Amino acid sequence: MSMNGTNVLTKLGAASSETAVVGEVSNSVDFAFDMIETTVKASTAKAKTYETGEYGGTFSVEAKLNQSDGTTVKGLIDAAKAGTAQSTIISSEVTGDVEITGNALISGISIGDPQNDVRTISYNLQFTGEITATVIA
Repeated sequence: MSMNGTNVLTKLGAASSETAVVGEVSNSVDFAFDMIETTVKASTAKAKTYETGEYGGTFSVEAKLNQSDGTTVKGLIDAAKAGTAQSTIISSEVTGDVEITGNALISGISIGDPQNDVRTISYNLQFTGEITATVIA
């Protein structure tokens, strides 16, 4: 089964008023689940055992920029400097697909200004608190 990732968009902002990222080209989400080793000397066949601990996630977004997108970029930089968590939605809005929501802190911003090409911005966000995954109905 395949899916066209073109339909998956990122929305950021204040809760209930998130807006789509301007000029988004790609996004990726990485979840991390801590594993706590529970192995003891009497473990069967010297096999290690684990249980799950805390979890978290990060995601990255890359976008193309117009020179008229300065207000958007400034807002992103201001939110990062203020340490303000952004309400985050990653969704295709397609019935049956998954939608990921949570709050995230901006952990890095990179702006590229290549000669003879479109200006780009990429940034990383670190989820803070609970991450929710739901199937779109």
